[in-house]
Amino acid sequence: MAIVKQSASVPSPVKKYLSFSGKTGNFSYWDKENKKEVEVTLPLKFVVLDELSTIVGWDDGSSSKIYSNEIHSTKKQQFVVRSKDGVKAEGFYNDIKGKLATIGAKYSKSVYVLIDGEICNINMKGAVLKAWIDKGDAGNTWSVSDTESRKKGSVSYKVPVFKKETDVAKDISKAEGLYTSILLPYLHKDIVSEILSEVEDDDFDNDMPF
Repeated sequence: MAIVKQSASVPSPVKKYLSFSGKTGNFSYWDKENKKEVEVTLPLKFVVLDELSTIVGWDDGSSSKIYSNEIHSTKKQQFVVRSKDGVKAEGFYNDIKGKLATIGAKYSKSVYVLIDGEICNINMKGAVLKAWIDKGDAGNTWSVSDTESRKKGSVSYKVPVFKKETDVAKDISKAEGLYTSILLPYLHKDIVSEILSEVEDDDFDNDMPF
């Protein structure tokens, strides 16, 4: 994978920024044109183009989102974590992860995917991130047709069930072409992640508290 350097001269090719709600058990994205949240009907099938690490959260002090740059290696690259107030933390993940919990931020995965021919992004954090990691690294193309109910203490929530797709040669061929020609130039940028600019502040109210 390429080292991610970000430059504002290349516009984002991402058409939709998806997140999963543990309360509703649905993926959704913010429709900027119609100014509303749109739920995605399952099954959802996607080809993974690239997967990066990032930091997300909410800063109570400035009533603004917490966000960071996106990196491929938490051991070789450093995070710069920001909110409206400025830089909240900076350094390698192992060095700042204790501070992140105190400022309302958490580690997440920024997964660039191909859905129905469009480059999209899925932000995975909390219980969804654990389900994504637990699935293993057995392929590039996945689908979600169902959710699984779980409980932590008194909190009930749902997580997506990720299933590997096998008949994917055509999908992967198209994905490789789009990654090289469109997504990779965008990922070579020199600015912090733009993903959270596409997510409504209310999204953080719908996330599970772990």
